[in-house]
Amino acid sequence: MWWFVDCRHGRALLRSRDWVDLLVWDPIIGHLVLITVPDQVRAGASDCNAAVLCPSGTTGCGGAFRSSPFSVVVVFTRRHCAFACVYSSLTRAWGELVSMPTPSQECELAEEPGAFVGDAMYWLFGESSILEFRLGDQKLALVERPLEIFSIYRRNIRVLRFEGSVLGLAAVRNFSLHLWAREADHCGTAKWVLHRAIELCTLLELPLTQPRVGSIPVWISGLGEDGDVVFLRTIVGMFVLWPETMQFKMVTNNVLMKTVYPYAKFYFPKGNNNYPSLFLVNHTFSLSGNSYLGNVYF
Repeated sequence: MWWFVDCRHGRALLRSRDWVDLLVWDPIIGHLVLITVPDQVRAGASDCNAAVLCPSGTTGCGGAFRSSPFSVVVVFTRRHCAFACVYSSLTRAWGELVSMPTPSQECELAEEPGAFVGDAMYWLFGESSILEFRLGDQKLALVERPLEIFSIYRRNIRVLRFEGSVLGLAAVRNFSLHLWAREADHCGTAKWVLHRAIELCTLLELPLTQPRVGSIPVWISGLGEDGDVVFLRTIVGMFVLWPETMQFKMVTNNVLMKTVYPYAKFYFPKGNNNYPSLFLVNHTFSLSGNSYLGNVYF
């Protein structure tokens, strides 16, 4: 049995239950690559996460209808340190294991998918940080989140790529979706700025009934890899929201989905040289059994 971990750049990443193996899957061409995770990565790891992506500077990444180079980044924690290791499809080998001490042994690496911004991957880490892994120099670092984030949003928060090139956060408090961005001020100092607050109860026409004690009325279930699409699980079903245009659509009345993994890929059909048709295949894989939502646009 396989578990979804990530979707990006036209590929999906799955893992075995014990993280012994990873599976990189291109659903369009049906290409599968099985990768064995090194023992030094799995041994003693308390929390794990991973991402699939195209290395910077490669071509054909998620665009052409053919295989292209990819990398898999695995991050994990062990005792009081965070670790990262990169697999390259070009060399078919894992790189050096890099590490960084963490401030506390209590820091937990979130299981939700990360975000690829610039030349770095980001994952939620602990109650107040974001784990950064820069692919260029193979370095780990911690980025502080806004101070009020955990006390207000708890775990209803996701890291995202904001407006194409900025590290951001999407978070929900009750029926309000908040979009944060980490931007440089006039002195060049990076600071968190709250850009938008969207009242979902009015927009999605959700019932005003109070949820039962301990339940969450709106949960962030997934984000598009470009950060421009948000999947929201509500008490009436799953919605997809485009914050830029404020458009939304209810995609299912299933209220049991925890995490969705949006997948998108552009490609030119093989042998189609007569006209420049561009196909977009858009799937949303979920953790609700083995089913998935899917649409193909022509």
